[in-house]
Amino acid sequence: MAGLWTAGQRARLEDLASSVESRLSAAPVDAAVMDQALESGDAARLGDFPDTPVRYRGIWWVRVGEYWRAVDDHDQAQFDEDADRYQLAMASVDGLTSIALAHPVSSEQLLEYVARLSRQDLPEQVQVAQGPTAVWGQLDAPVGCGAWAVAWAPGATADWHHHGESLAAFAVMEGELEYTEQRTLIPEKPDDAARDLPTVPRLMKVGERLGIRAGRLHLLRNPGDRWALSVHVGWLVHPLSCHDHVPGAILVENAAGQVTV
Repeated sequence: MAGLWTAGQRARLEDLASSVESRLSAAPVDAAVMDQALESGDAARLGDFPDTPVRYRGIWWVRVGEYWRAVDDHDQAQFDEDADRYQLAMASVDGLTSIALAHPVSSEQLLEYVARLSRQDLPEQVQVAQGPTAVWGQLDAPVGCGAWAVAWAPGATADWHHHGESLAAFAVMEGELEYTEQRTLIPEKPDDAARDLPTVPRLMKVGERLGIRAGRLHLLRNPGDRWALSVHVGWLVHPLSCHDHVPGAILVENAAGQVTV
């Protein structure tokens, strides 16, 4: 009987079957089912973030309430590009980490680096900064390190944050900065709970510098009524500034400085 169909009819039937299969494959997926697919490796997230788009059954899905739905063709292409960029970014981070591990730097070397910098080494946008918050610009840094300069408006704050595994240091070039560090008292007995010690702000003036240990939670703010300038460096850092995540506190400027090390 199949032999009675013309080539055109068979092609239309194949297209119809393919269309039905595509619609079935793109039907909304329950969140629990997607969680199982992610755990088994049958699905993969676009990045290491909750509820980011997921690649499943060869297409991209986004979460809507308790279900995941397939996105349209335009978004499919966009997410393919985003996935490629994410993979390149991760490869770049891995490469920078390898470089940093191959060139270990001590806290003393970081402190020496920030002490050598002068105002003329700073990026132009930091030297002429305006606005209600703060502006930062990248500096050339020793191998394996990241460095930046920050201009702080009066009252500008980089809220509580830490630098992960990065060893860091900074110095005040103009004005004053208030540095506050969160410290935890480790219990002597296994059954006792750790407790946070009272935070004591430290006022840093021109010429003063400070090293920051890896993972140490801290904040910085300009308590004065005029702009302040500071320079920062860290070993084994992510290529983006650690301050990017602080809402409203740091404005990103992408121009590089002219520091020679």
